[in-house]
Amino acid sequence: MATIVGWVLRPGGSAPSFRDVFRRTADLSEKPFESTATGVLSIAYAVVFFISLGIIVFGGSAGTSAAVGIITIGNALFVFIAGLIVFHFPAQSAVMADSLPPQQRGLGFAIYTAIPGAVAVIAPFFGGFLIDQLGTDTAMRYLYTILLIAYVASATIQLKFLRETVQERANSIQLSQLKTLLVQAYQSAFETIKWMPTSLRILAVIIALSFTANAMAGPFWVVYGTEVIGFTASEGGLLILFHSMIRIALTIPAGWVVDRVGKRRTLIGAFLLTLPPVLLFTQTQGFMDVLLLLIMLATANAFLVPACSSLLTDHIPRELRGRVMGALGRGVLMVSPVPGGTGGPSVGYIFAVPVILGLIIGGYVYNYSASALWLIQCAFLLASLCLSILFLREPQQAET
Repeated sequence: MATIVGWVLRPGGSAPSFRDVFRRTADLSEKPFESTATGVLSIAYAVVFFISLGIIVFGGSAGTSAAVGIITIGNALFVFIAGLIVFHFPAQSAVMADSLPPQQRGLGFAIYTAIPGAVAVIAPFFGGFLIDQLGTDTAMRYLYTILLIAYVASATIQLKFLRETVQERANSIQLSQLKTLLVQAYQSAFETIKWMPTSLRILAVIIALSFTANAMAGPFWVVYGTEVIGFTASEGGLLILFHSMIRIALTIPAGWVVDRVGKRRTLIGAFLLTLPPVLLFTQTQGFMDVLLLLIMLATANAFLVPACSSLLTDHIPRELRGRVMGALGRGVLMVSPVPGGTGGPSVGYIFAVPVILGLIIGGYVYNYSASALWLIQCAFLLASLCLSILFLREPQQAET
C-alpha cells in the first residue's frame, strides 16, 4: 500500500518560463496571440472556467450514469489541461516578486501565503457542511458553481487590474512561432543555470533537498500516525488542522521578523527548529506528543516560507525573474506533514525529477523501515542547515 501512495501522488511537472517566451508584449486585447503576464494568467483561468462550466451544465442535466461519465471525462480533461497551463506560474511568481520592495519582501510573501492558506483551511469544512445539508449530488453542483464563479472572478481581476512590472516591450509573436520559441525556452534553461551566482545555486540545492525530503516523507506522516501510533481518522485530521492553523497564524508575524532579523539568519533558525519534530516523530506515543511536535514544526514552517522566498527574490534581477522562477519556483520551503507542497508554482521545473523520484522511493523506504523515512528527511534537513551556515549568503544589494 505504501508504494502505491508514492506512485499515485507523483506530481505533474513544471514548465519552462513562458513569461520569457511571451516577453513583455502587448495586452491581449490589442493584438491576437500577444500576451503579457496578465494575459497569460487570464488565459489559464479561462481554460479552467470552460471546463468547469461543461461539467456543471452537461453533468448536471444528464441522467445518473451519463452524468458520472461526463464528470469523469471532464475531470480528466481538467487535470490534463491544468498540467498544460503551468506556463502561467512563472508569470504569476515574477509579477508578485517584482511588486514587493526588498525591505518588505518577508512580510509581503508572508501575507501572500497566509491569506490563501486561511481560506484553504476553511474550505473543506464548508464543503463537508454543504454535502451534509444538501446531499452529495446537489452539493457538488453548488461547489462546482462556486468554483466556476471563483475562476471567472480571478480572471476578471487579473485582466482588469494586473499590470506589467517592467517597461520593456517585445515584438509581436505569431502563432507559427510558438514551436520555435518553446524549443528556445527549454534551451535557455541551461543558460539560466550557468548564470546563477554561487549563493543562488546553494539556495537551489537547499530547495531541492527540501522538496525531495517532503516528497518522500510527506504522504506518510498520517499513514504512520494511524497505522503505528494508533490515531483515529478524526484525530489525524485534527492534528493536521492544528498544524495548519498555527502555521498560518504565525506566518505574517514571521514575515515581519524576516525583514528585520535577516533572511539567512531566519532560515538557519527555522532549520534548527525543524530537526526535533522530524527526528522524534517515530518515538511519540500519543496525541499530545505529536501535537507538541507539530506546533514546533508549524512555527518553523511559518518562518521558512517568507525567508526562503524573499532571499530567492533578492538574488534575481527583475528582467530574469520569470526565467529563473520558472526553473526554481517561488522558494516556498517547508517541512510538510501532509501530502502536497510538491507541485504547482512552488516547484521549479529543474526539481521535477527529484520530486517524482522522492515520491516513488518514499513508499519503498516506508515498507522497508518506517522510521528510516524520517531519518532520511532529518539528514536532508541537516545538510540544508550546514549549507545555509557555511555557504549561503545574502546579496550585498538586494535586486529591486
